[in-house]
Amino acid sequence: MTAFNPAEPIPFTPEGPQPLVREIALGAQYPVTHLGPLREAVEAVQGMAQAPVAIPAASALAVASLAVQGFANVETLGGPRPVSLYALTIARSGERKSSCDGPLMAALRDHDREQGKAQREAFTAWQNAHALWKGERDRILAEAKKSKGEKRTAAQADLDALGAEPAAPPSADRTVTEPTFEGLTRLFATGQPSLGIFSDEGGQFLGGHAMNSDNRQKTLAALNDLWQGNPIRRTRAGDGHATLYGRRLAVHLMVEPAVARAFIADRMAADTGFLICEPTSTIGTRLHANARGDSVTVADFGQRLRTILETPLPMDDETRELLPRVLPLAPEARALLVRLADAIEAAQAPQWRPRKRHRLCQQGGGTSRAHRGCADAMARLGCTFRHCAGHGRGHRACAILPVRGGAIGRRCDGITRNRPGRSTAQMAAGKLGTF
Repeated sequence: MTAFNPAEPIPFTPEGPQPLVREIALGAQYPVTHLGPLREAVEAVQGMAQAPVAIPAASALAVASLAVQGFANVETLGGPRPVSLYALTIARSGERKSSCDGPLMAALRDHDREQGKAQREAFTAWQNAHALWKGERDRILAEAKKSKGEKRTAAQADLDALGAEPAAPPSADRTVTEPTFEGLTRLFATGQPSLGIFSDEGGQFLGGHAMNSDNRQKTLAALNDLWQGNPIRRTRAGDGHATLYGRRLAVHLMVEPAVARAFIADRMAADTGFLICEPTSTIGTRLHANARGDSVTVADFGQRLRTILETPLPMDDETRELLPRVLPLAPEARALLVRLADAIEAAQAPQWRPRKRHRLCQQGGGTSRAHRGCADAMARLGCTFRHCAGHGRGHRACAILPVRGGAIGRRCDGITRNRPGRSTAQMAAGKLGTF
């Protein structure tokens, strides 16, 4: 019989409580110098509100994207894509999210108000025209029922001459706050082909009907399709089949951290293309003596935005399908985007580390799936910047991007495409050439 030595007791070392989630590292300084024509307005609003600069920057990027997304697509490494941006700003209550968003959205709100008034007047005129058309059509049909032969043929000619039913004027609304996918589709069909989901209380949308457990996957899939520029297709027993081409959507949701964590934890949400910012709080440092007012710069930004918004969108008159031009990348822009895409691709390769007894354990790469669209987002940002700087001028998009050694593999305090604290590429495009 073999004798076994008694096991030696393992000494107990008490440990303190461990956090359930890892600590989120502080982000790098927001690259406000790379905001091109938006920089001055962003700094002006930040000076007035004394909020983190990432908050007004996200608002400016989103509203600029909404204004220009109907005019152009941009060439990317994966082919032409919309310039639409999806932004998610994470900041707790009291960070002055609304104070930053309001001045930058004021021009859009004023434009929508004026267009709404004009639409109501046009709707009244349409009601009168439609009533006359319907009355004439009913008269022709009534006479056709009483007659035969040549008179029925004449009635057919009269109907052809009367023409199609007058179309109601489209809705003037450019933004919504908490739509369902069905409601958004209906608005795309009857309203503007370029829309935005904008809310400084983004929890209303993320916690609403569109994002509940029954509709979440459907809504995220629809957002991803619109991000890629795909047509909207719906087939329902009551409504039949409908396909809407050439629609564009920009998104900016301002949410508190607890709401954002639940949203970002969904892998499908993380892959939808959101530019996420969670800046360091400035609460406790916002003294009135340090406030800097610059209403002139904000007004200039608003006027530039109004100029773009008042420019007629290129679209098909019958289907209201947008017909944006495609802006090619200049050679230097393509070369820099290729470098960025290759760096991100290499960082996704599996890594191997040794374990006990010389076994190897496979670990994931240094980036997530969300990073794969960084180069695409760079091109979108550049197109947005140049369109705001010189609306309607030029024909190429040239990119000079801030892709330096330290720009890859660290979290930016402002713009990321991943969970806060994960390694990422800086998303702020520098000077993205002439548009």
